[in-house]
Amino acid sequence: MKFIFPTILILASIGAFLGYINPQYQTVKALMGERAGYQEALTNSRALMAKRDELVSTYNTIPGSNISRLEELLPDHVDNVRLIMDLSSIASRYGLTLTNIKNIQSSEAAKGEITTDSSGIGSATLNFSVSAPYSTFQAFLGDLEKSLRIVDVSSISFSASDGSPNYDFNIGVKTYWLK
Repeated sequence: MKFIFPTILILASIGAFLGYINPQYQTVKALMGERAGYQEALTNSRALMAKRDELVSTYNTIPGSNISRLEELLPDHVDNVRLIMDLSSIASRYGLTLTNIKNIQSSEAAKGEITTDSSGIGSATLNFSVSAPYSTFQAFLGDLEKSLRIVDVSSISFSASDGSPNYDFNIGVKTYWLK
């Protein structure tokens, strides 16, 4: 009897360990690992918030006029009306009128959709016509080149009229925006 009671207590403690304590310990260990992951995520989140605050303060130091110029240089969306208005204002300096304005097309003209590539910059093409003497057209292209909006002239074709000093120029321009 002297050895039965201690043996029963030892067996009961082994049973309690295997049946209750060890599963609970494993659960706590798993939760501690999960806690470490959450703490790492929280640390990363705080670092990102600090970086965001730093960038916001840097952004706030940029004068508003420069921000509007940057947005005009590379807008965050395609704004075909604004593009046509900009081109029209450049043309009006020389007494030119934009005619035969065709819809903006992406590089996938077959689909007729405006798409962006994986670089995060989208592009679109606009075709229009002007009628002007060659020297006036050169000046118009010079101003188009110096405009703040990024515009690439992708195609130019022309035709002459009999007895008129004006040429009919068909122009294709490509513009860009941020995705």
